[in-house]
Amino acid sequence: MKALQYCSQIDRSSLLTLSAEVWNDLKRKNASEGIEVAYRKGQYAQSKVKVADSELLLTDSYEKAKTNLKEYFNSYPVWKNWVDRTIRESSKNQNYSIIIDKYSRKCLVYHAD
Repeated sequence: MKALQYCSQIDRSSLLTLSAEVWNDLKRKNASEGIEVAYRKGQYAQSKVKVADSELLLTDSYEKAKTNLKEYFNSYPVWKNWVDRTIRESSKNQNYSIIIDKYSRKCLVYHAD
């Protein structure tokens, strides 16, 4: 049994999929914007505040992303069993099976040779 083709391929430029909450935080706060500009203008206190805000935002985003990944992969053993069973049954019955790998952002079609 082998994968025949990809059903579709989604942009994989990001290895880590962040939740909408994290992306919204990044867009809303965008604390790093203007740090260099403020620094070049001699606004050192404002630059320092923006650097501190950026650090908090990055730490918060990292923690949220880490939590999302942990939650996502907690179910991996169950998903792996489902995939293996689906491919076995598909091979046994000479049918096609479709496997969606969300993490790799792939859709695979399997069929017995």
